[in-house]
Amino acid sequence: MATFPTGWNNSGISAALDPSGSYQHCNFQYPSVGILNNRLYLDGGETRMMVGDSPDESFYETNPRLLWVDLSVPFGYSNYTVTSRSKPDTVPSLALGAGFASTRKFFRFGGYYPMNNMSARHLETSPGHTDEVGLTWSYDSLSEVWAREPNAGILTGLAAGASATNPFTNEAYFLGGSQDSWVLQGSPDFYVDGMVSLNMTDASWRNGTVPGPAISGGFLEHLPIGEKGALVSFGGMSFPEGVAGAGSGKPYPMEVIRIYDISSRTWLSQNAIGTPSNGPSSLKPDTRILGCTAWAAAPDNSSHNVYLFGGQRELHGQLTKDLWILSLPSFTWIKAGDDAFGAIGHSCRRAAGVGGRHMIVVGAGERGAATCQPFFRILDMSTLEWTNRFDPSAPLYTVPPAIYAAVGGDGNGRAKTIAPAHRGGDWPALKALFRKTPWGPNAYLNFTEDEDGSVTANPGVPNPTASGVGQGGGSNDTPTSGSSLSKDTIAGIAVGSVPRVVEKFYFIDVCDYFADSKDFSFGVRGDRGEAIPLRESVRLWGGKIQGLSSTCALGIIYIPYMGSIATSEYMSIDLSIAHQAVGAATHAEWPLGGHEYLV
Repeated sequence: MATFPTGWNNSGISAALDPSGSYQHCNFQYPSVGILNNRLYLDGGETRMMVGDSPDESFYETNPRLLWVDLSVPFGYSNYTVTSRSKPDTVPSLALGAGFASTRKFFRFGGYYPMNNMSARHLETSPGHTDEVGLTWSYDSLSEVWAREPNAGILTGLAAGASATNPFTNEAYFLGGSQDSWVLQGSPDFYVDGMVSLNMTDASWRNGTVPGPAISGGFLEHLPIGEKGALVSFGGMSFPEGVAGAGSGKPYPMEVIRIYDISSRTWLSQNAIGTPSNGPSSLKPDTRILGCTAWAAAPDNSSHNVYLFGGQRELHGQLTKDLWILSLPSFTWIKAGDDAFGAIGHSCRRAAGVGGRHMIVVGAGERGAATCQPFFRILDMSTLEWTNRFDPSAPLYTVPPAIYAAVGGDGNGRAKTIAPAHRGGDWPALKALFRKTPWGPNAYLNFTEDEDGSVTANPGVPNPTASGVGQGGGSNDTPTSGSSLSKDTIAGIAVGSVPRVVEKFYFIDVCDYFADSKDFSFGVRGDRGEAIPLRESVRLWGGKIQGLSSTCALGIIYIPYMGSIATSEYMSIDLSIAHQAVGAATHAEWPLGGHEYLV
């Protein structure tokens, strides 16, 4: 893995933060960040500005402006532009809050006032707003107007929580966090063990309970699985709910992975394993807080991969400088590099280009450090190389070798390990959740809202807000995921597609049906009995799959075929099981609705 490019400079962010040119940017930490309509927005955050060219002469202040970077155009280490807009005095500038991007508005929730705004420059540019702490504000990207949103029924003034957005339901989530002495201005710290969610369409809030301890500084990502999506949570510091004194927190184990099913509002848990090391142990990340994550799925959705960069081992602990990937549903931690600069207080976002292969890391810093940090870091999520250029027209994301070396398959997905090695009690529910993937892998990148409020899909990517997906039907807000068959035959749903080829992927689950069978044959035809010409042989990955019991096979049927069968209402698959004692063959069919992706 390559080291960081040395050429990234801070001239663009310096000009945005101080147009007079009197000060130079050194560090930028804890902003609220979101990507909306091909703009990377940043609000608030803590900046370190240098009087000259040395960090020895520097001061800290809160960024009082709204900033954005245009992601629709390519840029490099020396020619990027940061646009700056002043805010009304009524809109506070905070740090360690959350940024949520809808189809039109950028929401800013929570945060605290850093205790460092002592410079005359800050007092001139960012007056205090102690009566506004912790409320929700929105910025309309079309009218360029700020507005205060209601916070009815939820605890305000939260900071250091984990946050994520669900673009398909237009909802945002804030997990855990705390009201600390910065927020409460001297009162004891208060840690929250729940999760609040924001409906960004009508600005309504919902409180939710979370089993286990209160978590601060953890990680949260949205996964496009299940009926309405899911959230994956890990890491952070755990505290008893309520008031906690100094030293009462403990690092939350990184092997404990929690999944929230948005449709059923249910929390599930499964332990992850590490990849093998040179010794008998396995590699997994050290405990950490206040790093950042971004998500990408294999082109066929056979793996969902959460990239984790940097952070701090615990409160006031050592900075981490490594890159890890949590691959699901195998629940495997994969180390992807350790030659990066140590970082804390940064934000990661998967860039909104058509290819979706770039993870943009914004900011980072360490108080009192002798060196400054670049405003940008850009990771190519497919090559695992840190690059000095962003290109929105870069090729589509493919799975990096480090991932498929651990879970099988290739750059297009086709993962062989699709279940954890050690399954906990929640695995049956998790298995069902991962089977349902009603949206294409790049659907995160596919829609913007126009002036009239209509939603436009980007070319080449399925639109989840239309009636279903591909050729299928379904409601506007919940695309169909197919019907379920009895376990005596096949329980199947489509998992996704390889770009520019019309293909099908089905999960199969044949349980309690055979004892020793390893040989399968398939025939594929449309609803009128016509043969579907196969481009290559049908493949079942895993045979008697990945160490499951001898009475259960689980795998992916990969059916690439030539031409379109969009006129067919059904697709049928004949499954013949050789060397088995019960019956000769099984026939199953299910609707195509919601299953065909023409990319």
